[in-house]
This record gives sequence, structure tokens and C-alpha cells, in this order.
Amino acid sequence: MINRLILILRQPRQILTYINDSKGVVFLYMMLLIFITFLPSLFILSFQGVIDDSRYSQFYETVQKEMFLKNNTIENGMLTIEEDIDFTFDIFRFINNDAISYQIQIQFLESGMSMQISDQEIAFSSYDSNLFIDFNDQSIQSVSAFTRYIENFIESVGMISIIYGFSLFLSALFDYIFITLFLTLLMSFSIFKSTLHFKKRFKIGLYLSSSYAVFNMLTILFQFEALQFFSLLITYFYYVSFYKQFKGGASVGKV
Repeated sequence: MINRLILILRQPRQILTYINDSKGVVFLYMMLLIFITFLPSLFILSFQGVIDDSRYSQFYETVQKEMFLKNNTIENGMLTIEEDIDFTFDIFRFINNDAISYQIQIQFLESGMSMQISDQEIAFSSYDSNLFIDFNDQSIQSVSAFTRYIENFIESVGMISIIYGFSLFLSALFDYIFITLFLTLLMSFSIFKSTLHFKKRFKIGLYLSSSYAVFNMLTILFQFEALQFFSLLITYFYYVSFYKQFKGGASVGKV
């Protein structure tokens, strides 16, 4: 499998060597590749938690925008609400009342925060009696204190890390398949057409998209996720490099 990956990254045109691989071999390659490229995300999740350092500022801004400048307060371990709370961040939905949602819900109750999955409570934390938050106070100190308070509650629930990690793995897998389908179809309508059956072109695409997974892994590992667009651009050139040999509809060998 490693030999396949090295060959694909160095000489994409040589993928024809593996055109007759069975579905089982292709599936195994794809799952191993996704797992390998998922390792940086797993590493970050293990050491920085669900809300890692790169996303904390975004979480801070969301909490500030959605929860502050409202006539709500937390004092003496009790939450007083005059204005409703309902917003989402990533896989979480933050509300102050009952609602049907397929996301993980964090409900702000009068006496504490409740975490629910499919209406089943999996964790509860009472408000600290020393915690005082006036949501009309939008100072950095006030927003930061409450943002960290929510973050600590999320990170205290071990099950969430497992769920979140699994969701990241599935997201990477679906993203990989979508990119493969998109670029395979794009090549079908480009000047680089081939006589290969779509199933074989899609199989080749699953190998060609290895570059997308590898470069995406590097952007996550080095915290340059804003550059993920270049992963798609690089992968596009890998596809072009391979399909150039079919320009004009020509076939190669007996494949």
C-alpha cells in the first residue's frame, strides 16, 4: 500500500499499473490512506481538545456575537434569561429551551448546563456559585471567562472527543470521495477524455486523490488550513497529468 502511495505521488501516470485492482484492495487502500492522513487531527484532538487553539478565536467570536449584549445574567449559581439563546458552532447547538436537533445540544438551564444527544442527557454541570456573568458586559474579560467556562464543560465529557473524532474521520472520507467524483466527472467533460469505463476512471480517481489527502494532512499538521484550496489545485494537476495521455479520446494499451 505504501508503494502505491509513493508511486502515485511521484508518477501519477503509472497508476495504470493498478487499474485491475479489486474493489477490496482499493477500499483497503482508501481507508488506510484516510486513517494515516487523519492522524494529525487525532493528535491535535488528543492534546488540544475538541475546540483546539486554531478554532478558539472563532468560538470566542461566536459566543460574543450570540450570547452577549442580551439581558441575561448568571449570579449565585443561577441563570436569569430574558432573551432566548439559540445558535450553532461546529457539531454543537446552544439553546436555552427544548428543541429537536440532530446536533449535540448544550442547554443553558436555570441552574446549570446540560449536554444532550437525541434528547438524552449525557452530562450536567451546575453553574459555579462564584461565577458572575452580566451578558450586557461585552468586555474581553467577561466574554473570555464565559467562553472558557463552556469550553471546559465540553472538554470534561470524554464521550464528546470520541464522537468528534469519528465525525472528523467520516468528514475526511466523504470529502475524499466527493473530490474524487468531482474531478473524475470534470475530466470526463474536458479535452482530456478517455475511452475507459467510468468505474475504472473512478477507481483511478481514488488513487489520484491521494495527493489531496496527503496535502490536506500537511495543512492540518502545520495549522495552515486556509491553504486547503491548494490541495484541490494540486490534485487537479495530478488528474491532468494522468489524463493527458488520453487527449483526443485515445486509449492506452488494452485497458
